[in-house]
Amino acid sequence: MYILKTISMDKIWGDERLKAYGATSAHTGIVYSCAAIEGIDSPVGQTTLRTLIQKTPTAFGLLPKEEYPIIVSFDAAKMDVSVQVHPTDRFAQDQEGKPYGKCEAWYFIEAPKKGWVYAENVEESKDSIKEAIAKKDFHQALKKYPVKSEDLLFTPAGTVHCLTSGALIYEIQQSTNITYRLYDYDRTDEKGNKRALHVEKALATMNPMNKEIKQTFHAGRRASFYAFDLMHKHMQDHISNPSDIAAVCTVLSGRILVDNTLVEPGTSILLMPKETVSIDGQADCIMATPNPYWREIE
Repeated sequence: MYILKTISMDKIWGDERLKAYGATSAHTGIVYSCAAIEGIDSPVGQTTLRTLIQKTPTAFGLLPKEEYPIIVSFDAAKMDVSVQVHPTDRFAQDQEGKPYGKCEAWYFIEAPKKGWVYAENVEESKDSIKEAIAKKDFHQALKKYPVKSEDLLFTPAGTVHCLTSGALIYEIQQSTNITYRLYDYDRTDEKGNKRALHVEKALATMNPMNKEIKQTFHAGRRASFYAFDLMHKHMQDHISNPSDIAAVCTVLSGRILVDNTLVEPGTSILLMPKETVSIDGQADCIMATPNPYWREIE
C-alpha cells in the first residue's frame, strides 16, 4: 500500500475550488491524485510511484516496461476548457509510439453552470467539425450533453468533447496523456501567447460516430469500461483490492486514517494486488482498477 501525494497544475481555466482537494494555487485546474508517467509522477515518501513501478513492475501486476495505465485527477473549470480529442489505440500506436490511446471518464462532483458539456458530433462526419474550426464556432457541430451532480460520463478515445465552466470532477484517464486541441477560443496566457492547436492530428484520430456513455454513479454503484473498472463506495473499517493489478482508492469526501496517516479529499491510496488495508474513520471513495486489455491487441 502506498499513500500518494498530490500534484497541482495551474491552468488558464483553473479554479480555487480545487484547494479542497489539495491544490496549491487559486489557479489550479488539475490536481493529480495518482500518476506515474514522465513529467507527472506522484511522490511517495522520498521517491515516486513511477520509480517504484520501474524497479519491480510485477509487484504491481504489470509486465516489465509497462507503465501504470491510469491517471486519476480532480479538475475544476472556471471557464470552458478547450475543444479537444484524444488519440485512439491505433493512432497512438502508429503516430505516437504508445501502446494504447486515451479514453476517460468524468464523475461530476458539481455540474457545469450550463447543465451540459460538449460531447459527440451532431453529424456523423468530420465535415461539420472542419466547418466549425473555420468559423471558430462549435455550437452547431457538437452535442450539448446534459449532466448533473453524481453523473458518470465515459468518453471513448477519438471523441470530440469539452468540459464547460463550473464543472468540478473526478477524472480517470488512460496514461497516454495526449490531448489534441481543435479550438481554444483564441485565449492567451499571462505572456500573451496562444496555446498550441493540433488540428491535423485531431481530425485524423477523430471518430465522428462515437457515443458517450452516461450513468448515475451514486455510492454503491459500479461501472465497467474497456480500460478500467470503477466502484463508488463508502469506505469504513478496511479497503480491499481483489484484483491481480494495483488499484487506486481515491477519497472524494470524509477523512480516514491509514497506517497512522490522515488521508483527506483529493488523496489516493494505491493498493497492491490482493491487498486489504485497515482504516479508521469513514470516507466516500472511488476505487479504480485498470484493465490491461492492450496486451490482447498488440
